[in-house]
Amino acid sequence: MKRSIIYLFVILIALSPIFNVFAQGNQEATVKTIKPKVFALDFVFSYNMLNSIELRASEVDALLEVKNALKPYIEQIQKENIPLTNAVTFEISTAIAHNMLQFMERGKLVGSDAEKYKRFVEGIAEAAKALKPEEKK
Repeated sequence: MKRSIIYLFVILIALSPIFNVFAQGNQEATVKTIKPKVFALDFVFSYNMLNSIELRASEVDALLEVKNALKPYIEQIQKENIPLTNAVTFEISTAIAHNMLQFMERGKLVGSDAEKYKRFVEGIAEAAKALKPEEKK
């Protein structure tokens, strides 16, 4: 009798993550997005910087997700021939922005790229600050 209670208890613990998914299924999942405004030059630089980082095989999907989120804006800059000194605004989820910044931290820069990197990161940080406090959770 005691063994069957212990087995039941272990099974319930093992299945608890599944129960949580069903319990949260009724809650509406919201994706928080930010709209950073950066120079086109900094945006292109940051996108290209992603091509030079080293990553683990387990990170491939996350990197591709970041690049796919940015690709339409790169194409727009090229298609519309937007001057690199113009400001551009792009929309990105906070999760993808976070992954992007994590990947960019691994990149190697030369001194002349420091300002581009810093302006881009600050643009993302400013956009994140613009979220309402209850949205940051």
